[in-house]
Amino acid sequence: MSSGLACNDSDFSSPGNEEYMYRQQDWVKHILDLRLTSEPGSKWAYCTGGVVSLGAIIEDSTSMQTEDFAANFLFEPLGISNYHWEFTPSGRIDTGGHIHMMPRDMAKIGQLFLQQGLWNEQRLMSKQWVEESIAPQILTNQGYPYGYLWWRGRIDTHDFYYAVGNGGQYITIIPSLDMVVVSTGQNYNSSLSSQFFILLKNLIDAVHKS
Repeated sequence: MSSGLACNDSDFSSPGNEEYMYRQQDWVKHILDLRLTSEPGSKWAYCTGGVVSLGAIIEDSTSMQTEDFAANFLFEPLGISNYHWEFTPSGRIDTGGHIHMMPRDMAKIGQLFLQQGLWNEQRLMSKQWVEESIAPQILTNQGYPYGYLWWRGRIDTHDFYYAVGNGGQYITIIPSLDMVVVSTGQNYNSSLSSQFFILLKNLIDAVHKS
């Protein structure tokens, strides 16, 4: 989210805005053809196209289709089989979002990170990568710390990190409570999706009282 490219989903005039990207035949080419507007790594701006491009990087660097890479190294080891990808007009999977999966399977991904890359005593990713990806890498334009696609937050004395999707889809990990919390919702493009954090605080308060 700090590529420096002219891509900002919060700015409808931005040439890389996701709504404009969706109308292109080749989303990755569209994003990579954008001009630079800031030094890479210096300024945060939410850009769905950047995550779409990450999927293309996986394919180019592994010589595997991204869906096969995800199945072989993540979903199958976690026992996740009931999911559905959507595809871009050029035939790539949409790694920028729109994957469909069950809440229980979302929780498995959260548990994998809570366990620092271990699953059933099998290491699926390095502890170093987990720590680096969840660590603050840059501040958002609201001043919140942001990792590698992980948002950071704090409630009372508890730091947590989370993945979030439009509408109220959350995978949240609270290491100090050894807890993974998953939410799904349909409050698309609405601030009501942030109600999750009220529920999360209530849950943390309940844990403290129990």
